[in-house]
Amino acid sequence: MVGPDKTYKDPAKADRMGEDTYNRLVGAAARLGGSVQAMPWKIARPYINRFNRATGDEQKQAILAALNARARKYQEEERKRRDNAGAPDTYACTAEHSSCGN
Repeated sequence: MVGPDKTYKDPAKADRMGEDTYNRLVGAAARLGGSVQAMPWKIARPYINRFNRATGDEQKQAILAALNARARKYQEEERKRRDNAGAPDTYACTAEHSSCGN
C-alpha cells in the first residue's frame, strides 16, 4: 500500500460499505455460477471492523493477513465437510455396516 487507508476517519460508514461490498460480491458469484461457498459475513465482520479502525499500514496489513488465513481455514473446513458429507457414520453400529465388530 502507498499509505494507510483512511477508513478510521469514519469506521461506521466503512463497516457498512464493507458489508455492502461483501453482499454484492457474494451475489455476483451466485449469479455467475460460482462453486465456492463464501465465508459467512459473521466470520469476516470482526476483521473488517478492526481494519476499518486501524490507523497504520502495518496494522492494516496484519489484519488482512489474518483475514486471509481465516478465509483459507474456512475453505479447508468446508472442503472437509463436503468430503465427509456422504461418508457412513463410523461411530454408530448398525447391521448394514460389517466394520462395527458385531
